[in-house]
Amino acid sequence: MRRGDIWNPISFNTVFAPTAEVDFVTASAAFRTPLGWTVGAKSYYDIKAGTASETDIVALYQNPCRCWSLGLFYLKFPDRTQYNFMISLTGVGWTENFGTEVVKSILSPLLIGERGLPWAAPGGPYGMRPATPTAPPGPTQHRGLSPIPAAP
Repeated sequence: MRRGDIWNPISFNTVFAPTAEVDFVTASAAFRTPLGWTVGAKSYYDIKAGTASETDIVALYQNPCRCWSLGLFYLKFPDRTQYNFMISLTGVGWTENFGTEVVKSILSPLLIGERGLPWAAPGGPYGMRPATPTAPPGPTQHRGLSPIPAAP
């Protein structure tokens, strides 16, 4: 039996069968400090090999006015190490690189509604959630399909 991948979905005379075993365990955690730092980590542990196949450590500093931020990341693989930084200037833009997605995936649950993030967030580039209408339907707003007729 040979294993395949998603890039080769068609095969003749070959069986692609997944294993019933769990190969990896993923654990992650993040927290905010009172000094403006948000720190997080994620590790992928290979059960069969008994080693960590990837460890990600990330940090994001936001100054008190949220007009700029600095993101740092460190990725450790068995064969290489990567590290980099990202900067955001609110109103000007931000730098993006591979680490942006890593930092975003680990820290974004803690940063909903924040300004000055070094990535585009849902609802806008500054981490704001899209506004939802909270007013009850009035005479010009209703839930039907046709408009309300005007009074004579």
